[in-house]
Amino acid sequence: MPTNPSGLFSHPISADMLMSGLIQEPNMARDKNFLAQSDNAVGYAGSLATVPDLSERKLSLIGIPIKWPFPQIVQCQRMYFVFTQSSIYMWANNKLRLMWSGAENYRKWAASDYITFIIMSNGLTTLRYDASTDALIPVERYNASTDEGTPHFAACLNYNGQLLIGGVNNGIK
Repeated sequence: MPTNPSGLFSHPISADMLMSGLIQEPNMARDKNFLAQSDNAVGYAGSLATVPDLSERKLSLIGIPIKWPFPQIVQCQRMYFVFTQSSIYMWANNKLRLMWSGAENYRKWAASDYITFIIMSNGLTTLRYDASTDALIPVERYNASTDEGTPHFAACLNYNGQLLIGGVNNGIK
């Protein structure tokens, strides 16, 4: 295998190997064009992309507090969000930047990615990331008398392009 001046070797990965993906069973033959292992890389847009090093040690070095269950790291299709007790950071273009700061609470966040926007809530606050403005926008809480707004929620998922939410907190007592 070719080596570079640092003594590390490189092995080109063919398109066939990428399309085959990771080996499904440990006892499969190694000559079947499957990749055996993927460390710190994910398939993205037909190629391999690296996963950022957002370890607790690195986050604590840049001033993000580490207190269970935070920080939460949520991977979206084009970026990562780092949730703390009172702030939300976005990791994009190899930079971590503060996107939102609010009252401290210890509720976990849930997020659902729709590429052009991302909706997230912790049951008390609901925010929407708008890609066109590159900002987190607070979403108006649901008002039962006018039937407008969005309920706050504790869990969510993208089901074929539809938002499904759970643990709804719509403010009705």
